[in-house]
Amino acid sequence: MEIQRNREEKIIHEDILFPAKKIKEWKGLFASFDEINEIRLRVNQPVLLYGKGRESYITLEGELSQSEKDCKKISAQELQELMQHWCQNSRYAYEQQIKRGYLTLKRGHRVGLCGEAVVKKNSIATLKYISSVNIRIAHEIKGVSLPLLPYLYEKNRVKNILILSEPGAGKTTLLRDLIRNISQGSKEKKGRTVSLIDERKEIAACYQGIPQLDVGMRTDVLDDCPKVCGMEMVLRSMSPGVIAVDEIGGKKEIKLLKQMNKCGCSILATVHASCLEDFWKKKRYEKLKKEEIFDLIIELTKKQDGFHGRIWDREEGKICWLY
Repeated sequence: MEIQRNREEKIIHEDILFPAKKIKEWKGLFASFDEINEIRLRVNQPVLLYGKGRESYITLEGELSQSEKDCKKISAQELQELMQHWCQNSRYAYEQQIKRGYLTLKRGHRVGLCGEAVVKKNSIATLKYISSVNIRIAHEIKGVSLPLLPYLYEKNRVKNILILSEPGAGKTTLLRDLIRNISQGSKEKKGRTVSLIDERKEIAACYQGIPQLDVGMRTDVLDDCPKVCGMEMVLRSMSPGVIAVDEIGGKKEIKLLKQMNKCGCSILATVHASCLEDFWKKKRYEKLKKEEIFDLIIELTKKQDGFHGRIWDREEGKICWLY
């Protein structure tokens, strides 16, 4: 039964990413699907696959290879056909996403887009002649936040938590799992109502408004919405116990976080910084540090054997845990 279920799951992913007539050309990719994080497609250039810290090619026969020799290249026509497939033959329905430079597919896969920008009134109206694509394969890592849970609560309240890391170190993965665990609750802690502002559709990866990734049974997702507008909206309408948001830093965002904190709403957020010391030094986060909004700051580092990091506790005034 387990083998059959895994096979059915793989077929679902195949159909989402590639037209049925093209599946054989990618058979090596799906044989190693769990190890692939990104697929890079550039017109007239070799297909590149990334995972497990290495770069791979795919041969003309559809097998994975470490050699550039006889590797598959993507033509402009093939990329156009893939765009049609991802848009379900209705590009117009996806224009709002395309002009922001991405598509979100079923099961949470995300397609980053580059091409010729059509600019109107100093903003991008759409992209045409798509020439580069980055397919980010959605892999949920459930349970990655479990070691952190004992540190997240103060009596019956979720602490204000900030996650920081460099891009690609896993802060969005950790944020998603924290949201799921806080929302679901446990024998020791009841589940909280969480409002998630998913501006770039990366955390819940909603497809037609429905989360494709597990963010918990008590989580309400405001999808594809600017952070400031979204936080104001859910604060008024959804009575959240926790508000979760990715990549904060703007002055309006920080002002709103302070307001949310005064309303008794806990905050779960992320920022870009290589380490705690880098965060303290960055001028753009000066206001955020001055307001002392966050009780815990989690520094995350990605290594070959998984996640590593430190927690800084404001009350203790020191790094309290190393994992």
